Amino acid sequence: MISKPLLLTLLALLAPLFARAQTLHPWTDLQGRTLQATFVKSDGTTVTINWNGQVVPIPLATLSPASQELA
Repeated sequence: MISKPLLLTLLALLAPLFARAQTLHPWTDLQGRTLQATFVKSDGTTVTINWNGQVVPIPLATLSPASQELA
């Protein structure tokens, strides 16, 4: 059984990960088009976002420098 202090520590460490995944961010491409979506994951070449309930992969090279930093 996991001790209460250990469980609380794990929850405290993992909470920011869940908060990041649920926060809406503006994602802008190189043409200046912007949409609001939540971050799902990034693998170094593609960022996956959740936009209007759809999971959408986007090549990082097509995003603005600020959006690439966000990924």
